[in-house]
Amino acid sequence: MPPLINTVSLLLSTVLVYAQPSPEVQKRISAAIVAAANDSSPDYTTFVNPFIGTDNFGDVCPGASVPFGMVKFSTDLTGYAPAGYVTDPTQTIRGLSPLHDSGTGSSLGTYGNFEIMPMTCSGGFNTCATMLSDRETFRKNNTDDASPGYFSQTLDNDIKMEATSTRRAGLERFTFPEGSKPYFVLDLSNDLPDSFVGGIMDIDPQQGRITIGGKWGSSFGPGSFSYQAFSCYDLLNNGNQTLDEYGIWEANPTWPDTSQSDPKSHWGSL
Repeated sequence: MPPLINTVSLLLSTVLVYAQPSPEVQKRISAAIVAAANDSSPDYTTFVNPFIGTDNFGDVCPGASVPFGMVKFSTDLTGYAPAGYVTDPTQTIRGLSPLHDSGTGSSLGTYGNFEIMPMTCSGGFNTCATMLSDRETFRKNNTDDASPGYFSQTLDNDIKMEATSTRRAGLERFTFPEGSKPYFVLDLSNDLPDSFVGGIMDIDPQQGRITIGGKWGSSFGPGSFSYQAFSCYDLLNNGNQTLDEYGIWEANPTWPDTSQSDPKSHWGSL
């Protein structure tokens, strides 16, 4: 009797041989690949309007996403905004966040975790607004843009926010006015329904990486229900940026240069 390892190898080889398509099927597969590469039909994604359902508080999020993806990057607004985004120009922007849902209703909304808000601070790092109500700002009218997998919005201070996504991750870009120093706030606890239970934030200033996670109450159902969410932000763009200053705060007290805490929010400058 041959050794067992030889028997196993033989069985694997047999399975691989019979898993191959027949020559005729392989020809059809190759032809389909060639046809797809030379396809001159129109790009039907250009006809998609992600803003359908966002007017009149339709509870639809137009954020950057892919089908069945875990993330949907869009801005969160104050007031009645269950899906985070609304077209009402009188409502202010809270930040850009990766978790949203469409059609759930509720006056409080769902998700809106891990909001990041870009800002300029004329007096430097220690003068940046730390409270949510102080850093909210209006958008610039007629600058909202979205297409499949892309979302952008320009604030009234001329900071442009853009986002695109894969199934489990996203890429955000913030374009600041020329000559200004970029600052941002990464908020751990202020989700849309204000249901934060607890969490932790950790920053590695050398790697430019912020890891955060926490626990939030369910938007619907019994109050005892909850969920956990986690996120990781890489800030240095493969070494093309540096993290100059950072700190945390819980409510009003601030701790510059602190790297780990269970805070309300986290702020930094690039």
